[in-house]
Formats: sequence, C-alpha cells, structure tokens
Amino acid sequence: MKFQSQSGIAIGPILLLIAILAILGAAIAASNGFFTSGTSTENANTIAESIIVQADAVSTAVQTVMNGNFCTDSEINFYNGIDGTNANSNAPSNHTCDIYQPAGGGLLQFEFPNAVPANSTYTGASVGLTADILYPTEHNAIADVGTSASDLVLAMYNVSLSICTEINRLVNFNEPTFTPPSNSIWMEKQFTGTFPSGSSVNFGGSFTQGCYRDAQYGGSYNYVRVLEAR
Repeated sequence: MKFQSQSGIAIGPILLLIAILAILGAAIAASNGFFTSGTSTENANTIAESIIVQADAVSTAVQTVMNGNFCTDSEINFYNGIDGTNANSNAPSNHTCDIYQPAGGGLLQFEFPNAVPANSTYTGASVGLTADILYPTEHNAIADVGTSASDLVLAMYNVSLSICTEINRLVNFNEPTFTPPSNSIWMEKQFTGTFPSGSSVNFGGSFTQGCYRDAQYGGSYNYVRVLEAR
C-alpha cells in the first residue's frame, strides 16, 4: 500500500536539501558566470563536482521515494519544471513519487549553463533539448550492472571536454588518463514511467557513472549516472 500521510515535517528531505545547497554554493556561482566560463582546470573541477553532487542527490531522492514512500520505479516522476519534460502519468497525484516536490524527493532542480557550449542541444534525443540539465533516461541497459533490462539512468548531454574529463577524474572512470572513451549510444531523454528495450551499453567493469564521447551523434560529450540497476 502506498504511503499517503502528509502530516508533520519530513526532516530527511530538509536536511538533504540544506546539504545540497551548501555544497552547490560555489558551483551555482560558477555555472552562472561568476567565474571564467568552462576553460580553467579549477573552474572545470568546480562545475564537474557540482554536476556529480546533484546527480548523487537525485540518486538519493530516488531511493527516498522508493524505500520511504513505497513508489515503484514506473511511478517515479522527474517532471522537469525548467523545460516541461519527463512528466509521468503513472505517478500518484499526492506528489509522493515526485523527485522535485517536497512530499517526494524534496529536491530543487538546477541548470549548469557554463557546463555546455552556448545554445547547444543534443540531437541524439527524440527531440532537441537544452543541454545544461540532468535528464533521466530509460532506453539503455548498462552492461555488467543489474540484469539485461533497461536501467534508470541520469544524463547530462553535450558537456565541454574539460568538464567531461574532470568528471572522470573525480569518479575514477577510464584511468589513468580519464579521457572520455568513445561509445555509440542512443540516450533517449524522455523517462515517463516505462522501460522500453534498448541496446546494451558497455563502459567496462561495473560502471556506475562517468563521461563519454558519443561517436554516433556528432561527437558530443555526455555524463551518465546509473540511478537504478534493473
């Protein structure tokens, strides 16, 4: 039975939000132009770290709504208030399965405008999209993670090479150079509660997150993070 109670104060999401805001303070400043845009190693590190922190927060919020609010993965709602995508009609109307609502995951959604080239979109998705937001995807099975079923994955498309490399360094992906490896992947952006069959993607080893070069769609650099291995 789904958890319906709205009484009292949800302490967990509030503490999580405070921690995220504290960690992202410098990163938000960087992403809004208070530092030099996306060129220096220091700035690339700041933005890369902020992307990872936000992805970690989304991962925690997914576990919160699944384990605390008893949502199934098909009910999780990532409705995107920035560009209006990813609404899930399977989600209950009380918002307990909504990642970006206080009754659900309790997160705020952030943009990272200096993480990507100006006015960029990712043409590999079914529609063009603003490429400075973390999007949930539903189409690919990550090899050596879970079963052969499609996994719930978070992605940011078309990040700069310097930030992509910094992400890999921070998560120790593709050591020792941390150079984004090439992979031909169709990353469908619209998660709306279903998991259609897709191609298996092999990043090597038990991959959980990292940044790669999309050899299929214009050579863009994309960050991916497994939210739920299915």
